[in-house]
Amino acid sequence: MTHPRPTMKLSSRAWSGVPLLLVCTLYLVLACVYLREPGLQYDEVLFANAALGNKDGSFIAYQISVGDVKIPLMLMSYIGAVKASAYAPILAVFPAAAVTVRLPAILAGLLALIAAYLFVGHVFDRRVALIAALLLATDPSYIYHIRLDWGPVALMLLLKTAALYCLVRFAKTGRVPLLAAGAFLLGLGLYDKAIFAWFLAALLLAALVVWRKRCRQWVTRRNVLIVALFFFLGCWPLLLYNAVTRGGSFAGQLSLPMNVLGSIQNKTHVLLSTLDGTAVFSYVNGDVPGALFPTADTIAGGGLSSKLVSAVDTPRTLMPEILLGCMAALGCLLFAYRIENAQTSTFLLLVALIIQLQIYITPHATGPHHVMMLYPFPQIVVAFVCSTLVGRMWSSPARCKKLRRTISYAAIGALVVLVASNVIVDAKYLRSFSREGGHGIWSNAIYDLADFAQENPRYCYVLMDWGFNTQMLLLSRGTIVKEEVFWSLLETGRQVELADWLYRRWMANPASAFVFHAPKYTQFDQPKRVFDAMLERYGLKEELLKVFRQRNGDPVYLVYEVSRPVSVADMARGAGR
Repeated sequence: MTHPRPTMKLSSRAWSGVPLLLVCTLYLVLACVYLREPGLQYDEVLFANAALGNKDGSFIAYQISVGDVKIPLMLMSYIGAVKASAYAPILAVFPAAAVTVRLPAILAGLLALIAAYLFVGHVFDRRVALIAALLLATDPSYIYHIRLDWGPVALMLLLKTAALYCLVRFAKTGRVPLLAAGAFLLGLGLYDKAIFAWFLAALLLAALVVWRKRCRQWVTRRNVLIVALFFFLGCWPLLLYNAVTRGGSFAGQLSLPMNVLGSIQNKTHVLLSTLDGTAVFSYVNGDVPGALFPTADTIAGGGLSSKLVSAVDTPRTLMPEILLGCMAALGCLLFAYRIENAQTSTFLLLVALIIQLQIYITPHATGPHHVMMLYPFPQIVVAFVCSTLVGRMWSSPARCKKLRRTISYAAIGALVVLVASNVIVDAKYLRSFSREGGHGIWSNAIYDLADFAQENPRYCYVLMDWGFNTQMLLLSRGTIVKEEVFWSLLETGRQVELADWLYRRWMANPASAFVFHAPKYTQFDQPKRVFDAMLERYGLKEELLKVFRQRNGDPVYLVYEVSRPVSVADMARGAGR
């Protein structure tokens, strides 16, 4: 008697996870290539001192004592110690290096991507969720903001998307643990960075506008107590700090800028350059993405082939244009059709618009890392609109069938073109990392500077500019003897007094090496003028110990030693001995 061989079949549910797995793999490949480049940047490792146990007192704005143990709670007035707490066990086990810093941030971005997929799948459907995940996984601003965690943004995105998932699951199931988890994550997001308040305000206002009746159902005494308790558990260190400092996190953040029109123009440019993926590239390289493919005059045949290459080799992604078109299409769909999830799509669009409005009215919100608070809503809007256009227009009645199917093809084409433009700009990022290694404050010359300082421990390194203190601290695990003195030298009009102060500091420790940026990359000019005034006033001379260059040959870091010139009388006395 023979028995049939057992056959292994994957269930449809198992197969449904394959597309997401492929999207996640694509994200990891794009995020992890050339992980050491560009060089670690100052703000990227702002958490280092707190994570290493407070080696030099920098970037701990507030801490509490538990017995003999001091626990940092705030790194800056608006940045909590969430990231520092997460990295403390990592740095206790693994060496301090770029991969140790960047891989956890990339994994946080991966979890945020998955949370966004789950959230969108619950509020729309799996197809919209997959499209949104693909757009995020290839979006250069999403990938490289997270990889460099400039802002920081990685934990913010993870906490935001995870909170949205918990809250939408609570809205569907009524399960209290999901509400508690969502409230805790929102509180932790606010503690992580105070501008998370933009998202909280937008979430509340948009919900009141779109779901006023449902909000009344959700606002029960039990739910309010649960939200208050778990939100407090998430952000109590921030609340404590603001109680002690009388609102120190938000001081000066609620006033309109002096030049309103100029501020709007500048912030609109930042918004567009973040959406099109060029903002981080220009900061890292001091330039915009160049050509990826061969130039037109090297393409065989020229003519049409040159034009095709120029059209494909986009210098930026097409997200701003496609997002604007999708917003217009969404308005038409809401006005002309009774589409499913109309309220949800309106809610998400309102959240993004309210966040951007708050960016406009916040004076110091001038960087692309602030615009990242909008993510992942632009990608969700594009995914929903394109998916809806394809589904609704393709299955429409015979009337105007050709026009409707043309709209469907246009929606599919927009998605294909957007993903292609994302990948092309991603490739330009990776090529710049491998060729250039970053410029200026992003240069990988920082690794050579840190190695030199560790190999020459006889010096106390006097840091005369912004941009290399936290990296040197991290890469040496606090073993480098250094002082970041430039903050004390920035006041203009007191050059003589500051020169005297710097001289006394040098006299107290003549074995000092003064570290500057090269003029091209100097962040603050005043400390160098004070240094030169000290040399002239006290008859000292400088000796260039070492120049550290980036890959294109430009000097980035200059290290000087200071000494008194040897006089003729000193030379004669030395010869007499």
